[in-house]
Amino acid sequence: MLNWILEPLQFEFMQIALITAILVAGVSAVLSCYLC
Repeated sequence: MLNWILEPLQFEFMQIALITAILVAGVSAVLSCYLC
């Protein structure tokens, strides 16, 4: 089952998409503290 989860990460565009999603989530979490 772990192979099924890690298989898409063999592609470079999926790695970039994952890093981008993590960065956007982190920035959104920090900004939400100041906006509310």
